[in-house]
Amino acid sequence: MRPRIGGWLLLVLVHPVAADTLWLKNGDRLTGKIETLHEGKLAFSTQFAGKLQINWADVKRIESQAPLQIELAAGQQPPPAGASLVEFKSQQQQRVLVKNNIKGIEQPAHFSPLLSWRGNLDMSLDMERDEDSSDNLRFKTSNEFLKGYWRDNLDGFWEIRKTNGSQDRHNYNVTNSLDYFWNQKWFWSGNASYQRDFHDDLYQEVKYGSGPGYRFYNDKSGRFEIGSTLGRQAYLYHSKPDLRFAILTFNWDYRRFLLDKGLLELYTTGEYSYPYTDAADFALTAEAGMRIRLTQHLRSTISTELDALQSDQSARDDWKHFFGLGYSW
Repeated sequence: MRPRIGGWLLLVLVHPVAADTLWLKNGDRLTGKIETLHEGKLAFSTQFAGKLQINWADVKRIESQAPLQIELAAGQQPPPAGASLVEFKSQQQQRVLVKNNIKGIEQPAHFSPLLSWRGNLDMSLDMERDEDSSDNLRFKTSNEFLKGYWRDNLDGFWEIRKTNGSQDRHNYNVTNSLDYFWNQKWFWSGNASYQRDFHDDLYQEVKYGSGPGYRFYNDKSGRFEIGSTLGRQAYLYHSKPDLRFAILTFNWDYRRFLLDKGLLELYTTGEYSYPYTDAADFALTAEAGMRIRLTQHLRSTISTELDALQSDQSARDDWKHFFGLGYSW
């Protein structure tokens, strides 16, 4: 994680107008949306002129309808005589800051009082050509809702496979996780998942639990979080006795953005579950791959996934290799 020189100041600037407003030193006023401040250029999106790059030295005053995250340089001092200042103003708060002390402006990634929704939808193909010919089609979605110190993740997939022309796999999964952050690092998570299979003898999997998590970082370079939950799991079979037991789960979420503006993303996610029963040994689901951003919203994904289970009733060691296209928002 890149060390920060300086502190972070979160200004909650709420204004009843429908857009952010800039006042320039020459008297011009612009309305639109503040994007980022980077290397002396303020990216400002307007409805008719598109995205503008405005010299930071030309900005006199900013009014924003949404929170802004402002990075300040270290060792803040009272403004020297003749210093160039910029005013941030709203009905709730007013601040005047030294312009040269402001290193960056961006929309806050977390802890904003406003509700934000980020997500994606991917279509992936897994085509194997060994002794048997199998085609695997999957639709997968991930959604993250943020508001204040709450985070809600809603994920799911639908998958179907044909081998030698006959359907031999058809399943879907829905997972929901609700997290509350005590501070910027620690959070408490409660989650539940449901998986239905229309071909295997193990036709239903239900799991829920709760426990602490720790976030090492979540910034422009990526994200790294780990967590653990204690809960219950159930395996339901058509022809065998069902299994229900307590379970301890460890999970991870690692993402790393590379190249200019995160055009390439390397990632791995997964969880390892230890059952408190002699009837099952372990369960492991893991995914690793890379995502390549093609446009602002379109991306391609190459991934390898492992779904492993070892129990008295069944055992599986299912590797999948996917290539897909997706839309993110």
